Amino acid sequence: MRWLLALSVVLTFGCNDGAGPGSDPCKTGKDYCTDTRFFFCDQGVSRVITCKGKCLTVCDTSMHSLGDGCLASGKLRCDPLDQQRALQCRDGGYEVYETCSGPRGCFVENNALRCELTVGDRCPASSEGRYSCDTLDTNQIVRCVDAGVIGTQRCPGTQNCITADGGLACQ
Repeated sequence: MRWLLALSVVLTFGCNDGAGPGSDPCKTGKDYCTDTRFFFCDQGVSRVITCKGKCLTVCDTSMHSLGDGCLASGKLRCDPLDQQRALQCRDGGYEVYETCSGPRGCFVENNALRCELTVGDRCPASSEGRYSCDTLDTNQIVRCVDAGVIGTQRCPGTQNCITADGGLACQ
């Protein structure tokens, strides 16, 4: 009879390792998978994302796009489904960080995310006030103002905007 009581306690209360959503406190290193869902700790907050395939020991997020779950808050990536978007992981999901409508769109170069901008693109708050060369209209200088890219100045004649000595120049 005693073993029946012990079995009913286990079945009634189950087992909680503290890593699932809603558990408190969230502990890094207690991440786990269940079929296509991955439970993990993100800066002290328990989160769950749906994996694009079966979750074995970690979730494959290589094809996660806008609105999909993500693992590392603040991390930037090019959208694998739309190369004209740079995404940022925020609160467990990918959001548009900036748009990249230039010829190369969003790309990685020297381990850094790059975005070719043109007038009308969206830019992040961290770029507010920054000037750059327009990558479509190459004789135009653009600036990030109120989260959008606007044209501010044109190079004279047939000169193009170039990056030189840490600044911009018309040549």
